[in-house]
Amino acid sequence: MAYSVTNWFLEQCALKSSTPKRVFTLAGSDYSARVLRWPTISREWNSIRPVSLNLALANEDGNLNIFRASPWLMRGTGLVKIGFTHPSSGDELITMYEGTLERVKYSGGACELQFLDKMKEFTERVLGSSDTPLTYTGSNYLPSDIAWWLCTSYGGKSSVASTSNPDIDYASFSAWAAIFSGDAVLVQANFPGTKLNEALKKIGRYTDSGIFVEGGKITFARFAVTNSLYTNLDSNHIKKLELAMDDTSVNNKQHVYADYSVGSRYWQIDAVSVVSASVNSYGLREFVEKDESVWYVNSASAVNLAQRRTSFESNPIEDYMVDTTLVALPRQLGETVYLADPHLSVSSGTAWRVMKYDLDLNTGQMKLNVNNARIQQPFTLDDATLGLLDRTYNYLL
Repeated sequence: MAYSVTNWFLEQCALKSSTPKRVFTLAGSDYSARVLRWPTISREWNSIRPVSLNLALANEDGNLNIFRASPWLMRGTGLVKIGFTHPSSGDELITMYEGTLERVKYSGGACELQFLDKMKEFTERVLGSSDTPLTYTGSNYLPSDIAWWLCTSYGGKSSVASTSNPDIDYASFSAWAAIFSGDAVLVQANFPGTKLNEALKKIGRYTDSGIFVEGGKITFARFAVTNSLYTNLDSNHIKKLELAMDDTSVNNKQHVYADYSVGSRYWQIDAVSVVSASVNSYGLREFVEKDESVWYVNSASAVNLAQRRTSFESNPIEDYMVDTTLVALPRQLGETVYLADPHLSVSSGTAWRVMKYDLDLNTGQMKLNVNNARIQQPFTLDDATLGLLDRTYNYLL
C-alpha cells in the first residue's frame, strides 16, 4: 500500500492554497482540457463492489462522436491522476482512479462517460451452481489462497506472483497471507452459484479484512498496529470535525462457528471470546459469526477471529468525520492519521485509521472517515501514564 511520492509532493499537499494538476486520459489520449467538472472519488475499506466514476466532457465540436462510429472503443481504460508540477523536474502525479469505460451518453454539447474499476468483472462471474458447487473442502486452506484463486482463476486477474502484477497489489497480498500463515488460520469453502464479489465479501468479513481497489490495484489488508505511513491533522488543515460514538458498536461476547459439514449442514465447533470488563460496564453484547460458504476448520482458527472482534469492539468506537484539505491526499485506506482537536480533547499522539474517504477533485477537498475500530495504539516509552524517562517522576523500572 501507499503512494510513492517525494517530500516535495508532501509539502505541496500540506499547503493551504496548493494548486494541484488533474489529468484524465482515455486509451492513452489526454482529454483533461475537455473535462467540464472533475468528479468525487469515494472508497471504503470493506465495500467489495465496483467504484464508478462519471466525467462530463465538452463536445461542442463533435470530436467525441467517435464512440458512435466505433462503439468498440468503449472498452478503453480511463485514468484520473492528480499531483503537482515541479518547477524543474516536471509533473509528479499519482493515479487516483483506473477503470473501464462502460457507458457513453451525449447531451447537448457534452459527452458523459461512466467508468467502473477492476471489481466490475467480479460482479459478473458466478462460482459454481446449486447442482455443481465450487468447493474447497478436500483439504484445509489459508483464506488468502482461496482469495488468490478466486481473483486469478475465476476473476481473470493476473497471477504474476510479484510486485509487477498489474491487477493485484502483491506486496499487500503477501503481507496479508503471511498473517494467516503465521497464525495457522485455516478455512474451507463452498460456493453453490455465488457471485465472485460476494464470495470475496464473505472472505473479507469472516477474516475481518479489508479488500478494496487503491492505485488501480486490488489491495488486501488485515488492520492491527498503526501504520508507519501517517499524516498529522490539526487546526491548520481541519475544516470541520465531527465525532460519533454508537453504543450499539460494543461487542463483548463473540461466537464463531467452525468445522461445518456440508452434507449434514451441521456445525461441530462454537468458539467463544468474552471480555468480562466490558460485560460489567455495558451489559452483555453477544454476536454470532457463521457462514455456510466460508468457515474455519478448527477451534484455534475460529478463536483467532473471536478474540480479534472482542479486542477491538469491547468499547464504543470513536468515529470521526474530518473535512480537510489535500494534506491527506497521499493516505490510502488503512493508513494512519493523527488528529489534534483541543475542543474534543483529542491528542495529537493518538492514531486513527482511515476507513473511508471522499476526494473531491473539483474543489481539492477531502472528507475522511477515521476511527479506532481496527487499530492498536503504539506503546510509548516517554508518557505521563506509561512511564517517564527522567527517573524523577513515574519512571520506568
